[in-house]
Amino acid sequence: MKTILFTILFCALSLLASSQIFTLTPKNVLGSGANTSSKDLICNIKNNSLNGVDSFFKWTVLANDLPTAWDISFCDPSNCYPASQVTAGNMHVCQINKGGTGQMKATYSFNNVGGSSNIKVHLESYRRNATNTADTVTYSDTVTFVVNAWMTGVNQVNRSNEINFYPNPVKDQLNFKYASNGSITIDIYNIIGVKVKSFTHDGNATLVNISDLQNGVYFLRVKDGGNSYSKQFVKSE
Repeated sequence: MKTILFTILFCALSLLASSQIFTLTPKNVLGSGANTSSKDLICNIKNNSLNGVDSFFKWTVLANDLPTAWDISFCDPSNCYPASQVTAGNMHVCQINKGGTGQMKATYSFNNVGGSSNIKVHLESYRRNATNTADTVTYSDTVTFVVNAWMTGVNQVNRSNEINFYPNPVKDQLNFKYASNGSITIDIYNIIGVKVKSFTHDGNATLVNISDLQNGVYFLRVKDGGNSYSKQFVKSE
């Protein structure tokens, strides 16, 4: 009986491994930084196959809304490509040997411009036939790179040091502190640059209820006296 159970378990695990030729970690790659900086986002690829023919990969850009002023270098395990070759519809080929690992890395240069970008990539493993005239797709998956760059500058950095809030990470109530000269509106944006909440701040301290927000990374954007300052916090349980 034990032999039979072991055989069944081995076959089940073998079937699972063969059906998922590769894994992507993470599938949603998130990042953020000041518009004066640059940012690397990395997705790790693991080739789970034990068959040497499962080492070829194609990846196709499904969507890319990179701001015009930004620049990007996008690398797969074999090559690196400029922004002009990372537009929707572009397809590239790379290789990871059986049992090996590799990376897809997006390096963003924000060039002093704030904004957000969403790049979606579809990755396929494939096999060539005996005459190298046709490909057979063995497995496919998708990874998304999302990055946000907030506006900042020398004067803004100095004043942004006056913005404080706690706790961080926060669950339900965020204590916001900033010495304003009057009533100002504070906006909260999610990681992809969508405004999800606003509140009014007047004086030195405001208690903000964020229990309605989903877990994730957010940005407080303070507009005061014609200037804009941003700071990041994390919402978690």
